Amino acid sequence: MLDMGGAVFILSTFATIRATHHLPNYFSFSGKRSLHVDVAKGIAMLGIVAIHNPMLLKHGGGVFDALLAFALPVFFVATGMFIREDAQWRDVIATRSRSLLLPYAAVVIAQALWQMPLSMSRAAQTVSGALYASGATVPWVTLWFLPHLWLVSILAYVVTRLTRRVAYRRAICGLAAIALIATGSWALHQFDRPDAPAQLPWSIDLLPLSLAFVLAGHVCRRFLLTLRPNSWLILCVAAAFVFVQALPGSSMDLNLRRYDNAGLTTLSALLGCYLVYSIASLIGDVPGVGRTMSAIGRASLIVCIVHFPVQQLLLQHAGHAPMHPTMLLAASLSVVSVGISMLVNYAIQCSSRLNWRRHKVYERSFSNF
Repeated sequence: MLDMGGAVFILSTFATIRATHHLPNYFSFSGKRSLHVDVAKGIAMLGIVAIHNPMLLKHGGGVFDALLAFALPVFFVATGMFIREDAQWRDVIATRSRSLLLPYAAVVIAQALWQMPLSMSRAAQTVSGALYASGATVPWVTLWFLPHLWLVSILAYVVTRLTRRVAYRRAICGLAAIALIATGSWALHQFDRPDAPAQLPWSIDLLPLSLAFVLAGHVCRRFLLTLRPNSWLILCVAAAFVFVQALPGSSMDLNLRRYDNAGLTTLSALLGCYLVYSIASLIGDVPGVGRTMSAIGRASLIVCIVHFPVQQLLLQHAGHAPMHPTMLLAASLSVVSVGISMLVNYAIQCSSRLNWRRHKVYERSFSNF
C-alpha cells in the first residue's frame, strides 16, 4: 500500500527529471502538430483515469467495459500512426527509451529509495518487480504500460522497416495484424489454465494483440490524420459499438489478460477507436474544450504515471468521510487527480524549458505515447 509520504516523495522527483517532459509529439504530414490526435489521447486518458476509480465502478459498472474497449487501443493506434520506418534504429531506441523507460525507471528508483530506510527487502522487491514489469509486480498498476509500449513500438518499427520496400506492404501489414489478433487471443486463453503463469515479463504475452493495433494504426494513418467526420456515420458507428458491447464475449482488459473473443472484441475496439478520433475531430476546435483535452493528451504519459497514486490517496481519505460516496464525489476525485497530474507536468515543463533545443529533432521525428 502506498502511503502519503512515499507518494509525495516519488512525485517530487519528476521536477528534477528534465528529459521526461520531452515526449515525442504527434505531427501530420505537413509537419504541424495534429490537434485531433492529442484530443483523442486526452479522451482515452480520461477513460483510463475513470477505470482506476472503484467508486465510479460502483455507480456505473456497465460503462467500464466500454471504456476498456478503446482506452489502450487508442494509444496503440496512435503509436502506429507515427512510426518512422525510414528512421535510424539507434535514434528510435534512444528516443523511445528516453520518453518511456526513463520516467519508468525514475519512479521505481524513487520509490525504492523511499522504502530503503524502512525495509530493504521491500525496496528490493520493488526493484525486482519493476524489472519483471508486469501489472502484478510494478509499484503501481499503470506503470506496466510503459515498458510494454517501449517493447511493442520497437518491434513495430522492425516490422515496418523490413517491409518498407515490399509491394503492397500496407496490405501485408493489415493481414499480419489480423493474424496477430487471432494468435494473441488464442495465446491469452492458454493462460486460463491453472498451471499457466499469470503474466509474462514486460507483458510479452500481450505483444501479438498490442502489435496488431499498432500495425492497424500504421496502415490507417493517412485516413486517421486527414479524418473528416460525418455525423451520420458517427451515429451509425456509435450504435454499432453499443450493440457489440451488449453482446456477450466482446470485452477486454489487457492488464487482467482478458480478451473475450478475437472477432467481437477486436470489432468493438476498432469501432471505439474510430468514435474517439471522430469525436476528437469534432471538439478540437471548440473553445476551451479542445484546448483542455489537447493539453491532457500532450501530457498523457505524466497523467498515466501520476494520476493513479494521487487518486488512490484521495480515495483512501474519501473512504473515511462520514458521508456516503456519491457519483459526484467519485467523479470529483478523478478530476482532482488529473488536475494534480497536469500541475506536475507543468512543473516539468518549467524545469526543462532551457533544454528544449537539444530535443527538437527527436520531437519532430518520432512518436511514442
